[in-house]
Amino acid sequence: MKKLSWLDSKKRTGSSYFYWLAIVSILSMSCSNKKNNVNYKKWDFDQAYTLTYKYTTAFDGITLQLFRDSTFRYREYLNHSCGGDFKNITVLGMYQIDKDYLTLKPDSIILLTISDKFGSILYHLEDRNVKPKPDINVLYSKYGADSCNINTKYKNITWGSKSYLLSEEFYSGCELGEKNDYMRLAYDYNRETDLNNNNMGNLFLEKSYVDKDTMSYPLDLDQIPSRWRYLFQIDPISVKVIHKTTKSYQGMKYWIVELNKGKNDSTKIGMELYTKHKGEVLGIDSLTSNRSYGTVYSKNNDLPIGTIFKTKWK
Repeated sequence: MKKLSWLDSKKRTGSSYFYWLAIVSILSMSCSNKKNNVNYKKWDFDQAYTLTYKYTTAFDGITLQLFRDSTFRYREYLNHSCGGDFKNITVLGMYQIDKDYLTLKPDSIILLTISDKFGSILYHLEDRNVKPKPDINVLYSKYGADSCNINTKYKNITWGSKSYLLSEEFYSGCELGEKNDYMRLAYDYNRETDLNNNNMGNLFLEKSYVDKDTMSYPLDLDQIPSRWRYLFQIDPISVKVIHKTTKSYQGMKYWIVELNKGKNDSTKIGMELYTKHKGEVLGIDSLTSNRSYGTVYSKNNDLPIGTIFKTKWK
């Protein structure tokens, strides 16, 4: 992997004006949370021969652009704070569409890192006498096992007016995460989260047809791969805490609990359940025929025996 110092490569970057304009543009993108709503049909490209899926939050986001010549550009940014450490990952390559399935075939990767612990770039925008001094590096390499990895296999799922690309893979920010897209979508589906008004942003690659409420439409669960379909609960499952063990980590309490239902009652490993006001979250991690076991995280200091958790409250 070749490493370059962008600050020491003025011949590459041209004038300092365009250099700082590029950096400011990147930071501005990472601190925004705007969405484009365009009338597309499934897999249809716009007049610029581009199909774009994206998600954006205040601190991270992904944009995936598919071009008519079967090439793609994947951009992911991670910003620990507006004006702080920043990482921009760009992956280039080819793609293939087979009915509802998209496969990315990455070829090369560009990794831009900016370390600006004292926010010198933002101070520079407010006071031109302050000279910005971020540490900026660019790494170029071929995509492979030793590079930053991304999810490469997706399925096109429609829900109401929305179209999503969902992956069964677990990569996030070049690292393996705890949940994939189907697990996160089931979490929102069961909690009846409004995906259009989620302050944290939609953690799914999304293409919008029109700006309407997804949750007002039924989700066709036949689109969900069978191995993940059990996570989407149409009929609520209810369990009760019958035994608990109190634990603590870095001053925060949590509980290891035993529940009154198991496999015979359709509970599954990986299932998440909630109390009525959604202040407590239960994740099931082991089962017997008539008992379930899991971990409860709560904003409260106590979890009474007999507390009821459900997959969905109606």
